[in-house]
Amino acid sequence: MDNLILKVCTKVLFTPIILFGLYVQFHGDFGPGGGFQAGVIVAAAFILYAIVFSVEDCKVIMPPKLNFFLLALGAFLYGFVGIVGLILGDPYLSYDVLGSTKEAGQHIGILLVEFGVGLTVCNVMISLFYSFANFNFGKKNNDWSDIWCLELLDSLHFNDDWTIYCNFQKEPFKKNSWSSSIPNICFSFVY
Repeated sequence: MDNLILKVCTKVLFTPIILFGLYVQFHGDFGPGGGFQAGVIVAAAFILYAIVFSVEDCKVIMPPKLNFFLLALGAFLYGFVGIVGLILGDPYLSYDVLGSTKEAGQHIGILLVEFGVGLTVCNVMISLFYSFANFNFGKKNNDWSDIWCLELLDSLHFNDDWTIYCNFQKEPFKKNSWSSSIPNICFSFVY
C-alpha cells in the first residue's frame, strides 16, 4: 500500500496501541482487562503494521521464529506457575505460596499467569495472520472452486452443480498481495 497518510498514522499509532495493550494487561488485576484482551490488542498493532506496509516488513520486526518462541514462552510461563504451586504443596495454579504473604502470592501468581496468557494469545494471533497472509488461495488456472476454507461444502453433500467463486476485483489473486486484497474479497454461491 502506498498511502503516505496510512503509513505515517500506523507508525505513530503502533507504540500507543502496544502501550494500551500493556495497560489492559496490568490493569486486569484490579478491573476489566487481562491477558486475553491485552494479547489481542498488542497483536492488532502488528497486524495493522502488516496490512499497511506488508507482511514481509512485519516479519522484520516480528520474525516467525521469535513469534513461535514467545508463543511457547507464554504457555510455559502459565504452566510453570501452576507447577511451582504443586511443588510447594498447594493445588495446581494456587498462588498463595508464591509470595511472603497470601495476598502477595495471589498478586504475583495472577500477574504471571495473565502475562503468560497475553503473550500466548498475542503470538497465536500474529502467527494465524502470518499463516493466512501467506496461504495461496488459488489453484492452477485460477480455479476458485476449491478454496481450502470452504471445503466444508463437500462434506455437506451438495450436488456437483454447486460452485464457489472468489472475486478479487476481476483479477487473479497474487501471492504476497494479501494486504491489498483483503477489502476486495467476496465469496458467493452460484448455482
